[in-house]
Formats: sequence, C-alpha cells, structure tokens
Amino acid sequence: MKTELTLSTAHPSLTDAALADQAGHGRQRSLVRRLLLLGGGVLALLLLLAATYVFVANLWWTGLATGSPAPDFSGYDLHGNPVRLNDLAGRPVMLTFWSPECFTCREELPVLQAIAADPNAGIELLTVASYPPAEAVRDFMRAEGLTFRVVMDEQAEITTLYKVRGVPFTYFIDPTGRIEDKVIGAGAPGELHNQLTAWLKTCNVNTTCQ
Repeated sequence: MKTELTLSTAHPSLTDAALADQAGHGRQRSLVRRLLLLGGGVLALLLLLAATYVFVANLWWTGLATGSPAPDFSGYDLHGNPVRLNDLAGRPVMLTFWSPECFTCREELPVLQAIAADPNAGIELLTVASYPPAEAVRDFMRAEGLTFRVVMDEQAEITTLYKVRGVPFTYFIDPTGRIEDKVIGAGAPGELHNQLTAWLKTCNVNTTCQ
C-alpha cells in the first residue's frame, strides 16, 4: 500500500492578511513619526516666538538708549498752554512720565514738586501723564498742592515715542538734547533725588553733561 504525503501550505488569505497587517502598522508608525516631527517643529516655533517676545518686551521696557537724541514732541499742559521739548534746548531737562493712579509714582511727587518750586534747581522739569483724563489729573494736582508742569498725553503718543510701558519713568536730557541717563520705576526711597543730584553735579545750563 502506498502512503501519500500531503504537504500543507499557508492559506493565501492568511498570508495576505498578515502582509496587510504589517503594512498597516508601518503606516501607523510613519504617521506617528510625522506627527512627532510636526509637533516638535510647532514647539520650536512657539519657543522662538516666546523668546522674541521677551527680547522685544525687554527692549521696550528699558526705553530709549542713553546717548541717543531725545525725540522732540509738542502738546498742551493742564492750563491749555502749548509745550514743546525743543523750546528747552540749551538747558538740562528732567522728563518724567507718571500718573495719579500709580501709587509708586506718588512717592516721587515731593521730589518733583521741590524741583518745580526751586528757582535755583538748575534743571527744567517736564512731566507727562497719559491717564486718567486731564480733568482728573487737574483735580489730583489741586488736591495735593502740586504745581509742576504736566503735559497731557491722552492718546499715549509721547509715551509711545519714548518707549515707556510703565510709570514712573524718568529721562535726564542734557542741554544738547541727548539722553544722558534714566530711572526706570520708583526704585529705592530717595533714588530719584540722589541720581538727579549726582547728574546735576556734571551738568548745568552752560555746559554739556559729561
């Protein structure tokens, strides 16, 4: 009797299914890799944008560079009188940005008032307020007994021109119209007065600040 041997072979349908399954897994892995690459690119872009924002914000917050020309501007004070920075050329100018609604600004108000009231101060004081409205600033000045000159900047044009994002912010401008120094924020008690005193030792109406 002859015995017949039957060789079994894989079922074609099973082989096709396995290949299709492998191909499907391959496509999934490829898709995952693409998503990871895309996510990494988006994250890198977001980090770059964040770093750029911080860099630009820091430049803006620190204001105009010392040694650069002080941009000319014009406006009106609380009494409706025209004011122009270039009219003060030849004299040292202390330009302070402030607001009655800024509590740290109030710490500097006695210093500003003392300068304005002293005919021998040796410096022209000019302040800029962009908010609140002029009437509110006028009422505040009257209530506090303040008489220094305030230029209203309700459209924030001067504030933007001088890259001021927060108040108080003070620029010291020499007689040639160059920004010699600046004070950002209120600082320690007496800092503004001390810095002004030190600056005036090298600056007067007849010479250029050194």
